[in-house]
Amino acid sequence: MDAFMDAVNDSQYAPSRSSRAETLQARRRLETLLEERRLQRAIEDDWNLDDEEDE
Repeated sequence: MDAFMDAVNDSQYAPSRSSRAETLQARRRLETLLEERRLQRAIEDDWNLDDEEDE
């Protein structure tokens, strides 16, 4: 555990800086994944409602 804390608290640590293009690409990928998840849930919810109406 001490080795982990030393690495995290290393005074030399500097987070890598992403270019604006890389940041935008990552944001678009995330937005696409979230939209796919939202659509999948909407489809599943709709199917569940159809199943309940059939019963």
